[in-house]
Amino acid sequence: MDDIIIMKKLGRQALIVLPFVIALAVFAADLRVPMGWSVWLLYGVPVLIAASSPRPRSVFLLAAVCTAFIAVDYVYSTPGADQESVIFNRFWGAVMIWVTALITFSYRRTVDALRLAQAALAAHIEEREIYLNRTNEHLQQERAEHRRTQDKLRACEGRLHVALHQETTIREQSR
Repeated sequence: MDDIIIMKKLGRQALIVLPFVIALAVFAADLRVPMGWSVWLLYGVPVLIAASSPRPRSVFLLAAVCTAFIAVDYVYSTPGADQESVIFNRFWGAVMIWVTALITFSYRRTVDALRLAQAALAAHIEEREIYLNRTNEHLQQERAEHRRTQDKLRACEGRLHVALHQETTIREQSR
């Protein structure tokens, strides 16, 4: 049992660290490739992986790190294309990373809100079910009481009918 808990904790920590490791690998690859190649597009992968991290805001830290890697790579990569297109591509790469981070964060918040709403709904349904079961039990008790009262009333009516019949018979005989 403790092994399972440890594995779950390690899995959660891996989801936090793994995107940063992948971003570092993309950075290393981007440094080796001359400018003009869009290796920075691969930064989208760790940003998407970070969406499933137990710490949803880590996606913004990762986006900042990836943006910094793009800028550092611009300074240290070997030339290979005209600077204007390289700057343009890297700018839109950074925009893509931040838009992806915002979308994944929003998605994560929406999913979390949906889970909370589902849990609240399930709790409300359970409370309502308990209330309805109690109400049903109460109504069944009242119904049983009503039947007992009806049975007593019929018995009384029967005795009254017999008594009235006997009284009528006695009156007729006394005349």
